[in-house]
Amino acid sequence: MMAEGHDYFDAVAAGDGVLVRMTENAATTLAHLVSQLVAFLEREETLPGHKRLLRAMKPEDVRRRMFPDACGSRAASDDFRARFREVLTDPAPAHRVAQRLQEPTPLLVPFDELEDWHTTMALVRALHLATRAPDQMVVVWTKVVQEHLIVALEPKAVTGWPN
Repeated sequence: MMAEGHDYFDAVAAGDGVLVRMTENAATTLAHLVSQLVAFLEREETLPGHKRLLRAMKPEDVRRRMFPDACGSRAASDDFRARFREVLTDPAPAHRVAQRLQEPTPLLVPFDELEDWHTTMALVRALHLATRAPDQMVVVWTKVVQEHLIVALEPKAVTGWPN
């Protein structure tokens, strides 16, 4: 049971997917964050925090901060980003999540849409972390969503207890 007046996001495995329950404010906030991601992916609109001394960061600089070098060299990292650019910058999963967030809760997220939710929340977090002063609540809320979805599917992943 959730305390009155507090935002929450809950998920539990049910039938053909995960049953998600959240406050209206949580749904509205997540929808806003997803819309910011879509605006960046489709129109390269950066967040207000993507500024350096009154000058907006270039979208390519934001992308580099979102997807930092993760390989042994910058060239290998650039090659990785080039190979997976379409997957990493595809707005379709975010659009599907945004559509679900318009539905009243509780809502059933089918198993085949869960990857969309994980990808979208990870990209929202990465976009916000690419700012000069990331909003820690965005970081926390995107992690909460991912964590609850994972626990709903695999409780033992967190607890170590058998299903």
